[in-house]
Amino acid sequence: MKSFGSWDTQDIHFTFGLEDVEMLPHLAEWMAYQTEIDEKNLLELETLRKDLLLMSEAWNEDEMKMQFIAPLLRLVHYGQKGTYNTFYQRTLSATVNDIEMGGTVDMEIAKGWTKPVKPYFFLHEYKQEQGGKSDARGQLLAAMLTAQALNQDNKPVFGVYLVAASWRFVVLYEKEYAVYRLDATKTADLLQIFCMLQWIKQWIHTELQIT
Repeated sequence: MKSFGSWDTQDIHFTFGLEDVEMLPHLAEWMAYQTEIDEKNLLELETLRKDLLLMSEAWNEDEMKMQFIAPLLRLVHYGQKGTYNTFYQRTLSATVNDIEMGGTVDMEIAKGWTKPVKPYFFLHEYKQEQGGKSDARGQLLAAMLTAQALNQDNKPVFGVYLVAASWRFVVLYEKEYAVYRLDATKTADLLQIFCMLQWIKQWIHTELQIT
């Protein structure tokens, strides 16, 4: 089995014939989504933004997760008892083009309540900076390809990988993927990040016919 951590973006492109495109219809829909944000959430988002602006270069991975990512995800509140949930550090594996792929994913939102069954969305681990030994985009794409093989429904898979304060939203559909970047230290960008995280919730509810 080839682990997610052993993939980089170039290997993913060459092995699976993926193409990085500027835009996909589902990404355009995701980017355009807007929802009303109440005053309480606006205040909490601004507090998170200020903390991030001050500390993003000093926080290690666990500190970023606990101090920024987890509080932000709690504001969105993913999960519907008995239907879908948010899972952390769970394993995922499948055969993709005759290659066994697998690994542990930092966070996924999936159908299932006590264990993930059908993954919809991934958030890949925080990286302080580019240029290290690992490739955040390649690892995320490896997990998304694995989910695509598991789901077998010809529908897009969604994900995010983080590089410091930069959130890279990714849509994978068939053999194409597109990436959209936002800076969480900027007020307008953080509000859009929040809206895009809310859109994922709406997408899952539509898929599972949750009213």
